[in-house]
Amino acid sequence: MSHKEALPKAAFQYGVKMADGRKTRRTGVGKRDDKAKLDRELQKINQIIARRKAEAADGGGVGTPDYKRPRY
Repeated sequence: MSHKEALPKAAFQYGVKMADGRKTRRTGVGKRDDKAKLDRELQKINQIIARRKAEAADGGGVGTPDYKRPRY
């Protein structure tokens, strides 16, 4: 018979697509996404804390009742 090695078309196309720069099966992406998400959350928390400290340093709205003062 033939001595040629038969390559499955789907596997060949898959390899070509990955070589062309298709980025569907990257590894290690989840860790970076989780780290970025945690960094964003930490930054939001730090902003809230800084805003509260600034309000406290400014007097925190002396003369205004607590229920009228914004929480964040």
